[in-house]
Amino acid sequence: MRQGNSGQESARSTFLAIALISVILPVPFFAAVSIFRLSGLPVYFAQLGLYAIFFGLAFWGLRAEGLRLDLTPRRWLAAFGVALLAWAAYALFLHFFGLQPLEDGLSRLAQIPAWKIGAQILSTWLFVGLGEELLFRAYFLPAFQRRLGLGEGRRALTAALFLSSLFFSLWHLPARFNALFAGDLSPFLLVLSLAILFVLGAAFAWLYLRSGNILLVGLVHGLMDFPLLGLNLQLSYLILLFAIAAVEISRRLRRANASAENV
Repeated sequence: MRQGNSGQESARSTFLAIALISVILPVPFFAAVSIFRLSGLPVYFAQLGLYAIFFGLAFWGLRAEGLRLDLTPRRWLAAFGVALLAWAAYALFLHFFGLQPLEDGLSRLAQIPAWKIGAQILSTWLFVGLGEELLFRAYFLPAFQRRLGLGEGRRALTAALFLSSLFFSLWHLPARFNALFAGDLSPFLLVLSLAILFVLGAAFAWLYLRSGNILLVGLVHGLMDFPLLGLNLQLSYLILLFAIAAVEISRRLRRANASAENV
């Protein structure tokens, strides 16, 4: 659906406003956490509020661009199914390679109050995971392609993927600077973490483009941030790789079935 000149100008202004707000909002959040040494419930509810704003920004941008998302119950079920499959593959990987046997992981979880696990799932899987993916993949990925005049086709999409992933990486700078000033992160690790975030952003974009399901990408993102098992192993990126593999296998099977039906 093509927009008129006034619609184009409005969408461009909205894009700039959302990009600016997205960059600015984390700064006072982490500044307040650092200055006032906030922790526990104040940080928890402040984070929920922050990501609620990101939800609003994402849907504002999607409306301005005339983009619609399929958020039907069927899409939710598909997202949960693939995310659960990827998480199970991750848990079994940890178990069979002796990194964290299932019984050990479950016993550690049993020592954490159920309400804390539920609160973490709510904030991380739904607010953080879905909030960031709606903003960066569902909105910024196509918006970069349109607003920067990249055109159409595979090259334009690749350029948009690169730029949105770079923006996703740099957007995490306030959190990284907060860790740097607190002495929890060295300059080298800060640069390394930004590079890793760029790669992850590109992988999330790939999963979105191949699956067409932003709910799946959001759940996988949230699972990676809080995988329940193997919390200290830094291997939760495997959940993303398993999800991508599941989507690619599903696509191949559908193509094979379609080809067989046409014979």
